[in-house]
Amino acid sequence: MKNRNKISIIALFVALIFVQTGCQDMFEPAIENHKDNSDLYNMPGWATGLLGHAYISNPVGSWSFSDVATDDAVSNNPNNGHLQMATGSWRANNNPMDQWQYLRASWQYLNQFLDIADEVSWANDPLVADMFRDRMKGDAFGMRALYMYHLLLNHGGWTDDGQLLGIPIITEPEDLSSEFNLPRNTFQECIEHLYADVDSALMLLPEDYGVIEDDSQVPAKYRSLGVTAGQYSRVFGDNAKNRMSARIAKAVRAQAALLAASPAYEAGTDVTWEEAANMMAVVLNGLGSNPIAEIDPNGNKWYENSSTIENLPAGVNPKEMLWRG
Repeated sequence: MKNRNKISIIALFVALIFVQTGCQDMFEPAIENHKDNSDLYNMPGWATGLLGHAYISNPVGSWSFSDVATDDAVSNNPNNGHLQMATGSWRANNNPMDQWQYLRASWQYLNQFLDIADEVSWANDPLVADMFRDRMKGDAFGMRALYMYHLLLNHGGWTDDGQLLGIPIITEPEDLSSEFNLPRNTFQECIEHLYADVDSALMLLPEDYGVIEDDSQVPAKYRSLGVTAGQYSRVFGDNAKNRMSARIAKAVRAQAALLAASPAYEAGTDVTWEEAANMMAVVLNGLGSNPIAEIDPNGNKWYENSSTIENLPAGVNPKEMLWRG
């Protein structure tokens, strides 16, 4: 009997200890591993994840098989979205051509990144940190221009009263308190914003990425600060190939100008065919004084060249391929 009482007392004592020590965990939630903007200031790897989302959703990263939405081809899959669209099932809630959600999501991530980029500690070396900041911000501006182009391509258009509209131009990160019922800006205003983003990218990015061997090759704006070839190559070297560059940003601008000058939109913009052609000429001039001679006359046969394929993992593209984003 005494042993039973002792066991009961010990069990009760243990239970009381458990309850007393467990109260804090029971009623006060533990710190959660959720990051906010201030946490990212000292976590550059996490901060670049915001920019990385734009690459994950890169609209030029996959092929479109929309031929089956026309008479050019027919799908034998009755559940194919394009087939349903072509046979009378195209609705607001069933739109296989819709690009708005994922393009705008990446636009939001780019705005979030640009909002914190100046506060992030990119590297311990202050010169390297400044160059990383330039590269990352230039990358984001260029990608935002790319997303503007694709948003206009997919969602710009004419209203019933004859206005050519684009998208709402939003340059700040949105949150739950943001005003979402915003009117669309004009197509022309969107093109001008795209041009401005490209200009910002051109100020911050090199024409191409690659390792340099001598300090004399460092761009003047960095050389004047004392940046060495090694420091420059750490930021703008081979490891950054196939990221947004000045050359690619110029191509985005040329594509947008061509869209704005096209018969579908020329009446609503002040972009001319001549302007679009001149912008594309700037891109083609990157191939040399005779760009046509630098391109395979047959075209799209790079995959037959074994050395070209072997160089792809190193970020080296065939001359007819500007970007593998």
